[in-house]
Amino acid sequence: MEERHAGVSAPDLLRRPAFPLAEYNRRLRETRRRMADRGIDCLLVHSFPNVCYLTGLETIAPHKYFMLGLPLDGEPVLLSQDFEKHNVLLGACISDVVEYGLHSDHVAATRDLVVERGWSSQTLGLELDGRGLCVSDHARLVSGWSHVRWVNASGLIEEVKTTKSACELDYMRQAGLWSSVGMQAAIDAVAEGATDNDVAAAAYQALMSAGSEYMCYAPIVTSGRRSGVPHSTHQRVPLQRGDPILIEVGACCRRYSAPIMRTASVGKPSDDIMCLAETAAESVATVMENMRPGAIAGEVALKAKARLARVPAHILWHGYYGYSVGIGFPPEWSDSPAAIREGSELVLEPGMVFHCSTSFREIGHYGVAVSETVAVTPSGSELLTSLPRQLAVR
Repeated sequence: MEERHAGVSAPDLLRRPAFPLAEYNRRLRETRRRMADRGIDCLLVHSFPNVCYLTGLETIAPHKYFMLGLPLDGEPVLLSQDFEKHNVLLGACISDVVEYGLHSDHVAATRDLVVERGWSSQTLGLELDGRGLCVSDHARLVSGWSHVRWVNASGLIEEVKTTKSACELDYMRQAGLWSSVGMQAAIDAVAEGATDNDVAAAAYQALMSAGSEYMCYAPIVTSGRRSGVPHSTHQRVPLQRGDPILIEVGACCRRYSAPIMRTASVGKPSDDIMCLAETAAESVATVMENMRPGAIAGEVALKAKARLARVPAHILWHGYYGYSVGIGFPPEWSDSPAAIREGSELVLEPGMVFHCSTSFREIGHYGVAVSETVAVTPSGSELLTSLPRQLAVR
């Protein structure tokens, strides 16, 4: 391994941190406070969204192996492949960067770093539920170190991420504006004889032109009978009269997303589709009306559930009235397990942001959805996306 101090040689014109240094220091303080509560001396961060959250490091290759070592005392240390470390120049607020070779053993590099920094005699935290540390890497990392006390640190940083700062909310407001522009373009592209790809292309063009960076999800467009299959998307399918068109987009600003879902129809929709679309909109509106500081997420969910009485039992509904969104990389924009759903004891606080969505599907027949990205404010809630929620007939 070869140590590099990235902050020394980075050209000032390249470096564009997403946030002031004080914001990153706040995140480190909050993370360390939770580390101390769990008895963790050093946290080994492998989830790339969490690495970005604590350092500002961005890349289109979050699948590569990165590890951020965060001791209770002292500066954090970033372990990066030599080919990837150059992204530090573009805005990361970290000066201690250790590299390993493109064709080197990243687990061996991690073990070497842990020993060199004196962490092997301490209690180490690992994100066992994260995507950055695969099963085989975990097995090799902990093997033979019987003297090390390993602690499951899953969810620790997510607890910090759930409540956004004022500057995070600014990025999410911008993403919400762009998402709304992209959704309007998608709806405007719906027409008999067009394809679902045409609608997705219109959304993508509008999103990129408005200012979005690469997104956690490409625009999702699914039509007709395909709209009745969860997580299906465009596949060059012609739009036909009577088809519902389920659309979901989420623009990204400095890795912060603000998703929005809407449903359009080619001509007059069936009564069943119209009824479900209206019910979905009522559900989302009810969630928003009851989002305020101190509200219990599970109780908000029950109030929204009361609006679903006319939904037939055979209709598929996932039961999440809202889930936390914020900083993210493909394949997801959700940033923590916090959710508005039945049974949740989560207490809503100012700065929490949720993708409030209600979607209904008759499997293999049709689907409808409505959603907004909504922030909890000191006095209630703030809508970050904005378009009429009624089904759009084209």
